[in-house]
Amino acid sequence: MRTYSEREVAAIIERAVERQQEADTGTPDTGLTLDEIERLGRESGIDPAHLRAAASEIDTEGRTLSRQTGQTRTEVVVERWIDVPLALEAWEDIVAHLRTEFGASAGEVLGQGDTIRQVGSSYEWGHTNAMGIRTRVVLSPRDGKTRLRMNQLVGMSSPMVEGIGYGSVIALLIGVMAMGAASGLTDGVMAPGVTGLTAFLVSWVAASFGVAAFDRRWRAKKLRQLDALADEIVPLVQRHADAEQSAQASEGADGITDSQGPLLDLDPLAESAVGPTDASRETRRVRS
Repeated sequence: MRTYSEREVAAIIERAVERQQEADTGTPDTGLTLDEIERLGRESGIDPAHLRAAASEIDTEGRTLSRQTGQTRTEVVVERWIDVPLALEAWEDIVAHLRTEFGASAGEVLGQGDTIRQVGSSYEWGHTNAMGIRTRVVLSPRDGKTRLRMNQLVGMSSPMVEGIGYGSVIALLIGVMAMGAASGLTDGVMAPGVTGLTAFLVSWVAASFGVAAFDRRWRAKKLRQLDALADEIVPLVQRHADAEQSAQASEGADGITDSQGPLLDLDPLAESAVGPTDASRETRRVRS
């Protein structure tokens, strides 16, 4: 059965309340104010400070952030849709931030460093630490928006499968030690074998569930860390997009002013329209 995160639980409760109100009134709900959302949050055990922080992520200018997090059998995944275009300067700052956050990679120890590449219009950064955990960050411009996708490899299979695998190794060691201990206490052959097998089976079950539970908690922690890192990257994209937009607006204003150019002297045009002056006629008579 699926386990829902705290964010998903809050969204489910809020939507359930909306559906209940629609069912009671017979008309769709027009929306909730922030005070009403905070009241619902308090009833659901959610700190109002978190609700206000979430509300601040919806910009007054209509800029919204689409947040998605999840897990596969082997990865944790975080995705954001940012309603601003991607600036090259933002990507440079993001790479610097990621390098500070993750430190030296396994490749850097071998003189290779992290991986940075561009695929089409998308920018990709990769990192592998000493434990073999691979992290990948991709930013892609899409129709005036920026798609941020981050995924981190946290295992070779599901927590339960890894729990069974690692649990069997732990249980095998315990079984061998139990067999050795039983051999030193009795002279029989069957007793140590039975003791070792029993110790193996019992410890295998316990270790499998224990490792799987630990793995789930560890993956949830890595997902929270990746989600927090995405929240740090989003403002970098927004800030550079706002700066680029301000610069373009300033250049546009300067272009309007400069496009007027120098003032045109209309006197020669007026002279050609009314004919030559008396002085110019006198000059031509002298020359002739």
